[in-house]
Order: sequence, then C-alpha cells, then structure tokens
Amino acid sequence: MGTMRNFLSGTNATFMVGGVSGGLSAGDWSATTGTITPSMAYSRNDGYDSLFVQPSANAFEFSLADIEVPGDYYEYEFHAWVLVPGTSAVSGETSIQIQVGIESATNVVMTPTSMVRTNGVVTATVDTSNIRQDEYITVSGCSSSFNGSFRITSVFQNTISWSDSGADETSSVLGSIEVYAPTKTTTASITGDPKNWTLIRSNRLFLVDDGSSKSLTVTISGTGANFSFYMTRPTLVASLAWLDNRYLMRTTNVMPEYIIDADQKAVEAGELPDFPFMRYMDVALAGHNDVLNDFFEFAYIDIEDGKDSTDVETLSQFVDPAAVRTEFFPWLLSVTGNDFSNPGLTSTPWGNLPSDWLSFMTVIDAATTTVSPSDLTRSSGTVTATVASSTGFATNDYIVVSGATPSSFNGTFRITGTGGTSITWAQAGTNESTTVDGLITKVDTEWGEIANYAPDLLGLVAYLRWIAQYGAFGNWAGTKRGLEDAIQQNLINDKSFTLTYAYGGNPWAIRISSVATDTQGGVVGNPNQGLLDAVELSRPCGYVLSHICT
Repeated sequence: MGTMRNFLSGTNATFMVGGVSGGLSAGDWSATTGTITPSMAYSRNDGYDSLFVQPSANAFEFSLADIEVPGDYYEYEFHAWVLVPGTSAVSGETSIQIQVGIESATNVVMTPTSMVRTNGVVTATVDTSNIRQDEYITVSGCSSSFNGSFRITSVFQNTISWSDSGADETSSVLGSIEVYAPTKTTTASITGDPKNWTLIRSNRLFLVDDGSSKSLTVTISGTGANFSFYMTRPTLVASLAWLDNRYLMRTTNVMPEYIIDADQKAVEAGELPDFPFMRYMDVALAGHNDVLNDFFEFAYIDIEDGKDSTDVETLSQFVDPAAVRTEFFPWLLSVTGNDFSNPGLTSTPWGNLPSDWLSFMTVIDAATTTVSPSDLTRSSGTVTATVASSTGFATNDYIVVSGATPSSFNGTFRITGTGGTSITWAQAGTNESTTVDGLITKVDTEWGEIANYAPDLLGLVAYLRWIAQYGAFGNWAGTKRGLEDAIQQNLINDKSFTLTYAYGGNPWAIRISSVATDTQGGVVGNPNQGLLDAVELSRPCGYVLSHICT
C-alpha cells in the first residue's frame, strides 16, 4: 500500500533495512533459529537491499527487539516484502508458513480503588488517563474470581468496565491491573516463486497512549520450513497516522462501514488482514498522490521564501524556464509572449548522429555492396556462402540473395557471422548446395539505422529554456538586446560577432559580422543564411539583416 504510506512522515514509518534508516542493519536482528544476513541477490528495484533468511533444522525464528517508538500514536503494525525463490524448496514442500508478531516490552500497571461485578460486567475505579477502550488488561492479586485477562469495553470518567461472567460481588482484595498488548501473530502461506514478492503483516499492536515512548519487539518465525527466503523493506508503521490527513478523514466518513469493519475484525482474529478498506483507499488515492506531488513541484516560491536560481529544487517545474518540464514548454512560451520557433543552429536532429550532414549521409546511406558467391550450402539450418572476400559485410547486416538455384536459397536474411571468405545466416530447409549461386547484395537499411539513434533533438531543451528565459523571440524581440542574445545563442566557440547599424548608408540595414570559426558552417568572406534564419524572429520590425563571416 505505497500510496497510503506516502502520507506518513518519516517519524511515523521506520524503515529497518540494511542501515538505510533508523540506524538499523542486519546485525540488529537476533536469530534464535537459522541465520539472517544482508544480500543483493534479489531486490524489488526500490533502492533497498534484501535480508537473506536461512532456516536451520527446518525452522527459523528471528526478532528485532527494543524498537523505540514515540508516544504520539497507540497502534502500530509491522510489514515487509518476502520472496521465496522457487529453487529453494526441498522435501517436496510447495509453500512456507511465516508467522509475524509484534509485542510491547513496556506495560502500564495500575492499582484500582474498587472493583465490582454486576450482571456480568466488572467496573473498576482507576486512573483512566493512560487507558483506552478496547485495550487488554490482566487483573491479578484481587479476589480469585476477578483475576484473569480481559478486554476493556468502556472507559468513563474514572472507571473502566469489561465483560466477566460470574456472581455479582465486590472484590475484597484489590491487587493490580496491568495494561498489555496481545501477542497474537498473523500467518502467511507463501509459494516459492522467484518473480513475485508477497507482503506480510503482523497483528496490530495497541499501546497505552500515555505520551511516552515505547519499546517494541518484532518476531518472525516458521516451523517445518525447508525454504530459504529474502525479506526487504521491513517497516514499522503507526497504523492510523494517516488519519491526520484531512482529505483521508473525509473519505473515510463516506465509506461503507462493513469495509472498515473488515479490517478491524481480521486484526482482532490474529489473521493476516486483507485490508479491503486500506487497499481501496490506496487505489483511490493513487491519482491524488500524483496530483499532490505535481502541486509541490509546480508551486512557485518567492525569493523571500527560499527560491534560489542556482538550486533547481526550489524552482517551479511549471513556470521557471530553468526547471520547467519539456511538455509544458509550448504553454510557457505562449503565456510569456514567445514564439515556439524551429530549433536554432545549435540544435541538431538526433543527439548521437554525426554533427554534419555529409558525414551523416556517409554513415546512413552507405554504398551498396554486391558479391558473386562461388557456393551456397545449407546445413542444419545454417547457410554458408563462399565469397572472394567478406569485406563490406558484418554480423547483423541484412542481405538479399537473388538468382540462386534452387530458389529456396533466395530471400532476405540477416547475417549471423562472417569470416575471411565466408558469410553465414540462418535459414530452415533441407541440407543441400546451389547449382546456380546467384548474387548477394547488402541491403541499405537507412531507416532502421536512423531509428536506432536518440529521437530527441540535441540541445533542444536548452534552446527552449533560453527562449523562455531571455525572451529574444518574445518580449525582447525587435530590441538590440533580443537580437544580440539570438545571435550569440546560435554561434559556437567564443561566439564573437559585431553589429553595424545603418550599414552601407541605409538607416534600415544591420550587418552582422561573425568570426568564421565561431559560425557553424562559416566560410570567410561568405554570408551564412542559416544564422540569418535562426535570428529572424528577433529582427527589429522594418530592418533588413545581412551577414558576413570574417
């Protein structure tokens, strides 16, 4: 139930994995039977290692004791993910039984001032500041018929009550009432499967809400088990901490009671709960959690509230150009008065293609290679062609075989291997050789090769951030600053250039002079139309731009 847990603060969910949080590690687990050690053999891909449990004498038992928890909540539960590799079973067993229990090492003891049983209900006068309805108590040292373990059914002012069949009477001896947490365990039956992790849970532990920290113990055990297994993300959670969230509380108020009751009944019975209510809430809140995360990522923070232009974590992913998500660029550019222009000269298609188009075409549109084999032989599903030289052919190249006899040799194939004078590929068919050898032509697979390149424009994101941030094509378009920013953005190296206004005596002409080595494709003495096209949107209205490489 990941979404539900996302609403807990770090103090309400303690992750006890390999020292990642809480200062706990595998060494903190005490193994009574079997061993428990850190392992990287299996992981749920969530950044946590596993703990490997190896049974001894077909049984295992280990525990984590003295876990300190705050007194802010009085219900806790333990859960973890378990994987039983399918290859670890022996003696014909098909599943493993795991018992998970959590108990408190600190109980509260009270001294009653009176204790009376009437009509099957016992009422005791005690200090009720540290006790709640539904908590468990042990009565001892009183009149014998009053002693035993019970569950509190009512707390009113300075009295508590519980059900207890027996004669109506008053205890003549007043001993003690100890509040305790039941030590029931829940049992999970897990089938060996190297792919599926199973979530195991403990009973829900009710503690005395006296505001002080508590010490808890988690115990995991199994009997008759011939399985080793892996455990990850063992977590101790304040069960009802999520109720602090007002949104969840409102949702709870409109849920059918039977769904909520099903969770509690399973806990009371000491069974492994299905948690229908919690599961429903988890699914219902999945989208809400994404919206909540987006809200915090989109929120705009002012400088006085901690905004730092050098720290993207403080910038909005919706309106800050330095951090905005790529899918929001069209919106951001439109509302800031910028045009969503074609990429500039510093953005080229497919990030890992050759930087210039001549090299690009040489790689993608290579010359066709054709050879005349001296023999084609098919044996055990593999065809071997004998050629004068396999130069020009490589493994995974596609080839077309044509004009061969028998015709079953003809077709398009993918090379599986080459040698000095041989080329091989896979083809099902009878074992035979050609009587007419035909031709082998390497296929030009330029579109397939293009598809293997990165689909994003190299430098596009940086280019769009520049547009949104500096407004050379928007708010500052047509100004000297906007024109200079646009020119500099589309130059390389030192980005050296000068502007000559009223060029040639024309008050409406501006000459751009840039160093040839700083201009992509620049040639000394020649203009560069690509640069002029790239800065067109920043051109002052009514002016004519020209360019020369120096």
